Amino acid sequence: MRKNKKILLAILMAAAMLFNCTAAVFAGSEDDFVEYVTPYAFALSSALAGYTDYEKVDLGDTTFIWYAVTSYWQWMYENEGAEYLTKDQVSAAQEVFNPGSKFIAPTDDMIEYGEVVVEKKDGTETYSFPFRRSYIDEYNGSDEEDFEIDYSDDNEVEAYYYVLFNDEDESYYCYDFTFVFKENKRSTSRLSAAIRPKYILSDFELPSTEIEYDLDEITEANRLSVLLDKYDNIFYHLEYDDGTIRDTFYLDYNGELSYIAYSGTLEDDYYDSYSAHYKGFDFYEDEDGVIKVNSSLLEDDDDYDIFDYSLVEDRCADEVSYSGESADKYHFGSYYDYYEEGYGENNSDAYIIDRDTFEIIENSYYYSYYYTPAEDYEDDEGSSDYTSDYTSGTIYAYYDEMDNEDPLFDLFAEWGKKLRIVTVLIGEYNDDGKLEFSRHIVKVPKSWEYLPYEAVYGYYSVFMDKSGTKEYAYPGNNKNYTIYLLPAEEYGVG
Repeated sequence: MRKNKKILLAILMAAAMLFNCTAAVFAGSEDDFVEYVTPYAFALSSALAGYTDYEKVDLGDTTFIWYAVTSYWQWMYENEGAEYLTKDQVSAAQEVFNPGSKFIAPTDDMIEYGEVVVEKKDGTETYSFPFRRSYIDEYNGSDEEDFEIDYSDDNEVEAYYYVLFNDEDESYYCYDFTFVFKENKRSTSRLSAAIRPKYILSDFELPSTEIEYDLDEITEANRLSVLLDKYDNIFYHLEYDDGTIRDTFYLDYNGELSYIAYSGTLEDDYYDSYSAHYKGFDFYEDEDGVIKVNSSLLEDDDDYDIFDYSLVEDRCADEVSYSGESADKYHFGSYYDYYEEGYGENNSDAYIIDRDTFEIIENSYYYSYYYTPAEDYEDDEGSSDYTSDYTSGTIYAYYDEMDNEDPLFDLFAEWGKKLRIVTVLIGEYNDDGKLEFSRHIVKVPKSWEYLPYEAVYGYYSVFMDKSGTKEYAYPGNNKNYTIYLLPAEEYGVG
């Protein structure tokens, strides 16, 4: 089994405390057995979801057993209103989780940090959990089902445990566990018959970390060009942690693969800018209302094709940390870590895909980066330490129809009218140190300003003459014009 769960599961362990648990959904039998074991299955699921190494699960570990006890209390609190657990209740729960063990007390650190509070109430020792409760109360009111239990066999249940991955769009990550309980007939039980649990854990099966399907097949199924062969349009919605959104429509417009991307803010619920792609050109409107159009003149068409991009991020495709299934969906996560000379990145994704088509239904995305200048790097010019984290939830939906009255389609239609010619001469030094120019002809709408990406990104400086003495200035609308690109290292960035 894989062990590369550190960052993702650390996130999930924290996130496990952030959601409100609704009543259990009994997908199978609702007999007394299922009703009895449900709180314990929930507690075990919650504890195991935070585990970082499934090859060394220790049910007797103090941290694990008290995380399970805390989760058991959470169930009792949300479903029965229990403010605390008595020592007898804790002892009984511990016997369910780890049969035959002695009572395991919370550590001093757990008590010091408020994870567990031990008190006497009417002569009875009690345990309350203020740290967990603060999260439960803060996130109380979620309408999402976050735990399902299914009776699958004799004294066996399958537990589907959903962890809130992104609160803003209510994205969930799914774990599937199998628990086997047996009747508690232990003659050596340390508990009296009055508090002894009816059933105790006999066996359990953890989520498989081996992918049962081909990631290459998933990647291919979610490639934009492949999806556009099936759907007239693809809608891509992205929310950033700072409240901004980006909605992109990918479509085949008059035989050309195209996209329109709108950006705005969630708070104001409107788009304040756009960018688009059509006939191999990217364009947008600047603050003065001028439409800027760009393309690359030196790169081959095969160097970069946005429509060859797959919605399954390549950066995470090789590091699959979990796979599972629930109903008609597959769930899997991926993880990528990078560090070099003070700079680090952590990327984690939780994907939900359709079991039949392999197409993404939802992708919850976590990204963090940090930079810590280190004294042992002589060339490191960093002046301060910083860490910047953000999360974003991405939802994909597919539509067969799109509003053809969208104003941006008027911009697409500009390409069908009479175009003007922009001649671009790109200079390169030959072996003798002399500039040689290659000639490129570009046709764009008459009121649009064209610059190649080679100039926009600073690889070349742009001038109105080949000697580089007349700096570039937009000649205005409706005119054919010529521009010269000279190597930036010689003339400076234009």
